[in-house]
Amino acid sequence: MRVPKAGRYRIEVDVALPKDKGDAIKPLRVSIGDKPLGETAPLDGDAWKQSLETDLEAGVQTLSIRPVPGYQGGWKQDAPLSTMRIERKK
Repeated sequence: MRVPKAGRYRIEVDVALPKDKGDAIKPLRVSIGDKPLGETAPLDGDAWKQSLETDLEAGVQTLSIRPVPGYQGGWKQDAPLSTMRIERKK
């Protein structure tokens, strides 16, 4: 991804699991290269919309979004994502 200007950004991802599988949704770990940015949390209480606010440097970045491993209280199955949005906070 290309970050046009350094600053605070919100990263949002939609989890593509059926509505009856909501209990399976856990945080996702977000990183750029070896640098962890944090873990997502439900956006406005909606587990299918996960978000994380973080500071990003300007330039081209390779963003990784991975399930937190099951042995750490995380995902016990695949974490299919349908969309991702990145918005600069004002």
